[in-house]
Amino acid sequence: MPPPLPTLDDLRAIIDADGLTPDSVRDLNDLATKARAASPPLPFFFAKAVFRELSDRWDDGQAIPTAEFNKAQQVLLPRLRIWMQSEPSFNDPAEMARVVQALLDCYPS
Repeated sequence: MPPPLPTLDDLRAIIDADGLTPDSVRDLNDLATKARAASPPLPFFFAKAVFRELSDRWDDGQAIPTAEFNKAQQVLLPRLRIWMQSEPSFNDPAEMARVVQALLDCYPS
């Protein structure tokens, strides 16, 4: 029997336990990738994109600028928690847009 597919609860458990760290972002990216591959709902596709972006930026945990890391903790992490608080908010495109804005606020161009 194949392992169960990752769920919102699995993503939320990592966020609640570890917050945003290079390791937790890699784990979140892996879970979102597995969930997206098996079931293509928009929220998991979106989660994969967000956590892939962070995973790519934070591929070297020793090289993350402190200001960048702190901004992600202060701006993005609370928004991710709000987005992941329930199935309705996880599926809400407006909440996803707020996550995108928080991500952009962390990394202005």
